[in-house]
Amino acid sequence: SDVCSSDLHSPDASIMKDRAGKYVLLNKKAVCLMNSLGRRNLPPDLAERLSESDREIIKTKENKVVRTSVNVDGQEMFLEISRYPVLGEKEEVLYICNICRDVTEQRKVEQLKDNLIRDISHELKTPIAVTAMANDMCRRAAAAGDMERIKKAQHIANENIDRLSKNVNNILDLFKIGSRGEIGTEEIFSLNELIDEIKKDLAYGIENKGLEFRVDIPGDVDTFFGGKRAIRTFLYNLVDNAVKFTVKGYVSIKCRLNDKWMEICVEDSGCGI
Repeated sequence: SDVCSSDLHSPDASIMKDRAGKYVLLNKKAVCLMNSLGRRNLPPDLAERLSESDREIIKTKENKVVRTSVNVDGQEMFLEISRYPVLGEKEEVLYICNICRDVTEQRKVEQLKDNLIRDISHELKTPIAVTAMANDMCRRAAAAGDMERIKKAQHIANENIDRLSKNVNNILDLFKIGSRGEIGTEEIFSLNELIDEIKKDLAYGIENKGLEFRVDIPGDVDTFFGGKRAIRTFLYNLVDNAVKFTVKGYVSIKCRLNDKWMEICVEDSGCGI
């Protein structure tokens, strides 16, 4: 069939097909897209043939938005195709118009946003969960008249309320990075003290299961310079999972110098990740 090449100033690829699936109009963006993908790699809705989706539009006369992905030189490209029928005087479908938009960058931003929300949720949920655990521990200790355990539970709760407060402030700081530049997070700290904090946070689960908590950190590697909050989060997540999925036995943390690198190993006698 005769194909018209439209010079419409459109930022998106425009492809119009007739009822037989033949091209009747392509703009410059569409031509560029076909050249970059090759006709064989085109999604079925954009190929010069009648697809199942085309037949559905001819039958229902309804608009449709399709999201798909294609491979371009080993890189995944995400496309959003807005599809709608062009009707004649008798309300019959004469053509199917496809407006194709490259949404690859948008998908990357959405993925970053999803990852950020997931990480923030974890940072907030963890101290809340530990505080709830400490509250339950305090209730049981109160019923048993065990003042020592009450004090211990209150200490755990207070520490995690403080941690939650710091996390909220860190999240607020995160949104200020764009205007103020990077926020320094590196500091000198003791790995032994950091792991001791984590042990106290998870003490309820460790003690209830009767787990042995092993720590092996030589004195020459105890003092560390780096992102304390990031390392604490990393270690807490590993130890928390180790405690959760170890019915009996031990949880172990070992630190070693490996050339110029610090090697931290978390082991347990549970079922594994």
